[in-house]
Amino acid sequence: GIGPINTFPNVGAGDRFTFAGVSTGASDLTYTMAAIFFVTTVSGSAQWILQGSTAANGVGLNLAATTGILNITIPGASSPSAGTAILANVPYFVAASGNQSIPRQNYVVARLDNGRVIGTTSATAGAPTANDGVMIIGNRSTLVLPLLGGLAASMYSTQFFSMQYLLE
Repeated sequence: GIGPINTFPNVGAGDRFTFAGVSTGASDLTYTMAAIFFVTTVSGSAQWILQGSTAANGVGLNLAATTGILNITIPGASSPSAGTAILANVPYFVAASGNQSIPRQNYVVARLDNGRVIGTTSATAGAPTANDGVMIIGNRSTLVLPLLGGLAASMYSTQFFSMQYLLE
């Protein structure tokens, strides 16, 4: 197992955690998100790990609908993808870092059951809209599915990390 976990079994907005203290009033052109989690199913809808508190704010980290591919969601831009599908019932550590000024997104996906690590990059332009200071953990809104599984840890930072740094 991955230790103590939180689960988000319901679609409703009440089935999530929030944390305040994220920068407000300006777009985060650099960001890093990370999580330790597993999913019990790859569903027909996206599953959200982290997201700005409304569908239009900030950046998010999710699993794409039906494929389970890890994505960074940037409002107003296409979602850059790690190209790596998350498998059901496998524990993962993931980190995704972006710099929209370059543009570049770096991804690290580590399977915690066998130690396999995959690092990928993408280059999708687009600037996140200003975050309202609150991030949602384990869900996005009442319109999408929560993370169907368990979440042991998550983080958000306004710093960009290179691929080399993420892999260390």
